[in-house]
Amino acid sequence: MKPRKQHRNIQQHYVPASYLAGFTPDNNRDSQLFVYERDTEKMFRAAPDNAAKRRNYYSIPLPDGSHDDRVDVMITALEGQAMPSLRKIRERDYNLSTFELALLATFIGFQEVRTPWTRRMFHQMEEESTTSTMHFAANQPGYLEKIFEQLKAEGNAGDVTPDQLREALRDGRIKAKAQPHSGLDLVASMGMFLGNFYTRMLWTVLRAMEGEFVTSDTPVVRRDPGFKGRFYGGGLMSSTAQMWFPLSKAACLIISHDTEGENKFFKLLGEGRRKEAEAVQLALPPIREREARQSLIDGVNHQTITNADRFVFSPFESADIAAKLQGGSQNMRIVFSPPPPIKK
Repeated sequence: MKPRKQHRNIQQHYVPASYLAGFTPDNNRDSQLFVYERDTEKMFRAAPDNAAKRRNYYSIPLPDGSHDDRVDVMITALEGQAMPSLRKIRERDYNLSTFELALLATFIGFQEVRTPWTRRMFHQMEEESTTSTMHFAANQPGYLEKIFEQLKAEGNAGDVTPDQLREALRDGRIKAKAQPHSGLDLVASMGMFLGNFYTRMLWTVLRAMEGEFVTSDTPVVRRDPGFKGRFYGGGLMSSTAQMWFPLSKAACLIISHDTEGENKFFKLLGEGRRKEAEAVQLALPPIREREARQSLIDGVNHQTITNADRFVFSPFESADIAAKLQGGSQNMRIVFSPPPPIKK
């Protein structure tokens, strides 16, 4: 008897259905979201299981026609482990262990980098860095000639000459193109890094007293109200950096720096009280709660909508969402310098 072939998960979510269920009118996966699409006046209804997914989104195609599904399996397992912590906070239970908090922080970190928007940034980063590397190589005297001699000795040189290659690079006829699955290594490494970073920060839950929060296909939003503009841009190391993540239609999480704890740590360290400083570093700040009225909820929803890539998921119907979802996304971008020109 042949072993039964294991069923693959082909339609893979970039925003989990279990998370989106918290934004439906009835708070369950059988209810339907109000879905708005950027640069259209369209609104349609969709259940969480039918939203925010793509075919083989995390899977790497293999030469034999099968797929390497390890990333999808890992992310699905993380979702299952982190959702109990998310549900506890949704229900106003903030008594999370360090392990529970770290699971949820890692879930949020992965959610930030797993979306189509961020993966396009990773693709662009790979393409731009590879193209720049080719330009640098072409500008090194004798480098391409040496490579071509090696290829010729191996019988793989073909009819192209180093000068023809330089000319093609100069004219922009050769550019690096990332594979659809490229950047998955960055998703994994950055997701873990951000999760570790977020675990140690200060968590504040905005609790809706009136109105409801919406979410999007890029639900994790970075902002820095203290950023004044610098050459390298803002980042999480900025003392005023914040991360916003709607938890449900009734709650939104703000992650910011624990300024009080950080100041205490550095004061003790400066006084030579190393063990006490390490104890402060290990003690995570308690989760706080803050009431949110309609004006604050409108402000949070505005940034969620304007930072969306393509879709906004709402528990209510609103012409205002469609109006704000016009034009380009305001989400964070990675800006690249052009590759160096090829010398003649």
